Amino acid sequence: MHDHGIENRTILLIGGGSDTRLAEELVRRGLAVEVRRWIMEVLTALRNNDIGCILVDDRRLEVDLLELVLNVRDISPKVPIGVVDHSARARAYRLALERCGHVYFVPASDLAHQTASDFVAMMQADGTGASSAPLAGSGAAHAKS
Repeated sequence: MHDHGIENRTILLIGGGSDTRLAEELVRRGLAVEVRRWIMEVLTALRNNDIGCILVDDRRLEVDLLELVLNVRDISPKVPIGVVDHSARARAYRLALERCGHVYFVPASDLAHQTASDFVAMMQADGTGASSAPLAGSGAAHAKS
């Protein structure tokens, strides 16, 4: 049985994760981070590693956001997914993403520190993938499942 806390598991950073400031901030907080950009890399990482949660930034995502989430759900139905909410595309998919369950919206910020803080708070609140309440005070919104 896996430990469901993010502290002992890998965070998969997808898409805009090539912006190393966010990855570096998460590592500074003591978290293991893997950066991926292509769908096959993401799915392979899910199959071969103990992924605690996923953060998706669709600015440079090489696949459709909804397609990515549906593929992730096929492999890992409850892994929490954070979507950086800075694009009209992410907002347009919000209802469909909510239906996938355990999908969260992290406020976009130019500051990697703030985005990392919101993301870590979100994942710690839902370390088991079972939370259904919005995160108070973090600014992150939880998509109802």
